[in-house]
Amino acid sequence: MFLSPATPATVTVLACVLARPLLEAAAVADSALRVGCVTVDDLIKAVAERKGPGRARLLRLLELIDPESGSVLESMLRYLLVTNGLTPQPQFQVRSRDGKREIGRFDFCFEAERLIIECDGRRWHDPDDVRRKDRHKDNELARLGWRVLRFDWNEVRHSEAYVLAVVRDCLELAAA
Repeated sequence: MFLSPATPATVTVLACVLARPLLEAAAVADSALRVGCVTVDDLIKAVAERKGPGRARLLRLLELIDPESGSVLESMLRYLLVTNGLTPQPQFQVRSRDGKREIGRFDFCFEAERLIIECDGRRWHDPDDVRRKDRHKDNELARLGWRVLRFDWNEVRHSEAYVLAVVRDCLELAAA
């Protein structure tokens, strides 16, 4: 399919979904949603109108996207978790015990197990002042009985088995 600068964003996203591995396709769709090039409704409508080859893949994409995803790293970690049978709540907010103070909004959460998972991309988590804030939030979460896992790009992209094992072990510990 030839895509020109005048090709609608929805068509471009769907072309990427059909041409790229599903992991990359989910990240592309999330990125397009994040910057406002497309909406979830646009994608649903385009998929509903599609007949024939690729429709099942497009339907699967609709299960994997998250318009609130904050980064490509988050999209990739969510894909890894979901496609391996783990379904965390994305963009989870935690408040203080009395509910008056927000501790923070976190990338992923398994609420019943009190497990938070954060993606530590360099852009958002590398500066010293941000690392200090992250530690403060982690400490506040620990005070409330939460466990926090943090994964970076290399772990999510190159150590998938490690990431899955750590998450599963923590979920198992919480269930015991």
